[in-house]
Amino acid sequence: MSLTNDREKYIGACVRRARHRWAPIDRDGKIRGSREDLAKRVKELVPNSLVTADVLENIETGRTRLKLSDALDIAIALGVPLVNLFVDVQKPFENNPLFPDGKTNLQIYDEQRLDDFELQAEDTDFKKAGRLLADTNKLQWMLKAYPVHGLVDISAVAEHKYRMALREWNNSQFWIYTDKGRFKMGGYSKTPQPKRGEYSATKQEQVELSLKVFKVLVNTVNDIAKNLNWLGRYAYCIPDEMADRILDAVAEAGRCVQSFDVDAISVSQPKYWDVSFEELVARVRKSNVESLD
Repeated sequence: MSLTNDREKYIGACVRRARHRWAPIDRDGKIRGSREDLAKRVKELVPNSLVTADVLENIETGRTRLKLSDALDIAIALGVPLVNLFVDVQKPFENNPLFPDGKTNLQIYDEQRLDDFELQAEDTDFKKAGRLLADTNKLQWMLKAYPVHGLVDISAVAEHKYRMALREWNNSQFWIYTDKGRFKMGGYSKTPQPKRGEYSATKQEQVELSLKVFKVLVNTVNDIAKNLNWLGRYAYCIPDEMADRILDAVAEAGRCVQSFDVDAISVSQPKYWDVSFEELVARVRKSNVESLD
């Protein structure tokens, strides 16, 4: 076997292990870690990506070389640093065959993490932009997961109780990761896996969760405002589509806040900035910034 084939097989095994470690658990408690699941996730986050389930199979089996563009798309979908696709995290003290200087997987990973840390320290603007995107996604997810009609819908409160119970149950189990996937090997708790239909919510639980949701909405909106203010101060720009997403999400959050049952929850109205959100967004909207050049 050629050295090239050895390298591709090693990289393919690293990609496969990274996929198995990612393996998310869906709302029904099922593990979603197949190549099809990952390809779908890639498509959601990188719509123009050429990574498909067949491409993943060829990469993982070493039949094709991993392109840098595909590696970036896969790392984004897995939510891991790019280096994770080239080191065997299950064998941290073994030499990595991709590097001729005899460095171990752990040494390579630590060096890359140090480089990333230094990059983050220097490029605060990227961090601010990243936080803006993350907070916008978080706000949209909150509004979808916890619909508000005076208070958070009672059905969403019951769903929240189920998800928390499922998370606690999963944390009490012992999982083992292999090249063939993730497997449950018993656990510390003998309680059966929670089921969605077993949970209901009381009025008091509805009020308590509504207050928590309100606080998260307000804090997230304020975090978005801070990052918009930072980016606008230095004439950075964001795509018009993202600017519209932010305005729509913040407007919806404002309507939710105003619709809270003030008799059940005593809260103060959120205080953002001295300028409106529309002005903060206008400062960084790409079409506006480019018109100033």
